[in-house]
Amino acid sequence: MRRLRSYCWLRLFDSDVEAIKRIAADLPQSSVPIDDALLAAVDTCCRDAVTTVALAWKLMVPLPKESTLNNMHGLATAVLLRLLIDAHPNNPHGEFYVAQLRRLAEYPIGVAHMENVTELPLQGVIPASPPHSIHSGDAFRALKEGLFDAVITDASSSNTMNGCVWDPRVSATMVVDAVVDTLRLSTQAATYFLQLLCLVNCTDAKVKTWNGWTKKELDAARAELLQRELVVEGKRARSGRRVFLSGAWLDMAAPNLPMEEWKAPYYLVRWVRESGKAESVVSGCPPLLPPADLFSNAWERYAGGEVPSLEQIKVD
Repeated sequence: MRRLRSYCWLRLFDSDVEAIKRIAADLPQSSVPIDDALLAAVDTCCRDAVTTVALAWKLMVPLPKESTLNNMHGLATAVLLRLLIDAHPNNPHGEFYVAQLRRLAEYPIGVAHMENVTELPLQGVIPASPPHSIHSGDAFRALKEGLFDAVITDASSSNTMNGCVWDPRVSATMVVDAVVDTLRLSTQAATYFLQLLCLVNCTDAKVKTWNGWTKKELDAARAELLQRELVVEGKRARSGRRVFLSGAWLDMAAPNLPMEEWKAPYYLVRWVRESGKAESVVSGCPPLLPPADLFSNAWERYAGGEVPSLEQIKVD
């Protein structure tokens, strides 16, 4: 089945069937399937089909002790983190992604010398814009500095869950209860509020998928938060939603989504204050904490008085 998937995938790039069969016969068996999740993760980070194919094959077999990734260490970091974070906790391939990231982190930083590794801070305000490159070696640098260790360790645990971890009712039930009790919200509104507090990709479409909600249920949760003045309504390009935390807004280029500055501590996002333009060090903007810790930390900040500043978001 895996070899068939490989064959079908290669078939997209050439019309010589016999040649493809010969190539497929010589390819190593991949340790995990080349499926839609893999292609989506690589496509998010890669700009061309050649890089997509080359990197996918390197990452779907165990990485060797000596790096063969050429100038793709930052890119490999982004793809593997995307696969790991998107995988359901019960996904049998999670352990493989963990092993790949740990082997990748063992490579010396020098292997990424052609990938724009900088000495700039990996988070927050920086004095100048870094050299723009989707293959930024700073993503690899972040992995080696252990900034994603919490996410990797959590993914290597044997936890099993019924439902989506980005729904705090699944991954952080006690936090949802605390929000309900403290703010006197419904469970649905408390759930949505926690997602808005810390998730960068909480588009309406994603929220409905994560929570198993209909449009009517999302509308009700949104209306409750607006009525309580916990969020503000407006329009923001590429945000995919209608309500936001108050405060500064960070604009980022695709494939990363823009976000409120309040939630920036949970991501490797840096920006020049004067321009208002931000970048995610790791393409795809993966969080630095696992879901349960994200929701818990965001609520602790909010409950402790670190609330988003009250300022109206302008309508574009």
